[in-house]
Amino acid sequence: MGGNNLPGPLNLLKSSPHVWAALLIIPGIILISAAVAYYIYAARAGAGLDDLNVLQTRSPVVSLVAEVPDAATRTGISPTTTPDPTVEQPTTQSAQPASLSAEIIASQQAYPGELISPYAWEDPLNLEPAAPGEGKPEGYVPVLSSQGSPAGSLADPERIIITSIGVDSAVKGLEILDLGNSRAYETPKNVVGHIPQAANPGEVGSSWFFGHLESPVAGEGNVFHDLPDIPGMLRRGEEVYAVVESSSGSFLYLITESLVLEADDLSLSYADIRTANPEYTGLDPAGAILHLVTCVPRLVYDHRLVVSGQLVGVRGS
Repeated sequence: MGGNNLPGPLNLLKSSPHVWAALLIIPGIILISAAVAYYIYAARAGAGLDDLNVLQTRSPVVSLVAEVPDAATRTGISPTTTPDPTVEQPTTQSAQPASLSAEIIASQQAYPGELISPYAWEDPLNLEPAAPGEGKPEGYVPVLSSQGSPAGSLADPERIIITSIGVDSAVKGLEILDLGNSRAYETPKNVVGHIPQAANPGEVGSSWFFGHLESPVAGEGNVFHDLPDIPGMLRRGEEVYAVVESSSGSFLYLITESLVLEADDLSLSYADIRTANPEYTGLDPAGAILHLVTCVPRLVYDHRLVVSGQLVGVRGS
């Protein structure tokens, strides 16, 4: 039998080469548009990484409250000053004893500044109360970072808690993978990963913890999804604590700095990081230090956010 036996759509494609061209061009345009949009996003996201570099040397909340003058200073007088008998003093209709005046003046307070953060003074009515569990954890014996235990003397970490960003996660030691021409640590899957060769919690030296910001492809969780929120907290003078637990006890760290590095510049030597970035690092490399690491920015992941703090408290197991 003669004639064209191709199905209708295929016959149309055979007889209309322009249709083939359209089918090839349209997906190409879509792919190019997506690539351009991604690179524009990546450029904008990368430009904002400098905002994550913070060194909290002194809490603004503490410093501002300390600078609030007392009642006597505000009035420009000293309630306990004895008048000079050689100088004629102005008379008042209802003079009060010096001790009573001092008590009244000292009891006056123009604003309850010691009770709330200075950042809320402008709009105190909309101040959101701290959520239960926030603030400095109680029951810890204060210690200096330099008073950490010797390396290798304490147990591996089992759990990490960072209330400020809602982290309460198990900790797993990361194994080293043989990649043929190179070796690398495995990625943590739905947990926080700890470098076993680094210091354990409570020990002097650097204790390194890694977690995913997000893992849309591999599905390995997003335990450090809110870690990029900590730099903003530090800028506002907030105190951010991390608790790391092990069979040796519970160890409290105060977070004081955050730093963004290119992925290839990340080193497990804090001394090297501090030498290369002195403006955003201030911890003593010889003390007991905690480092929390995740990939930034979102959807690009070519930099590493390193959030660090020092040991400030211990509690027995």
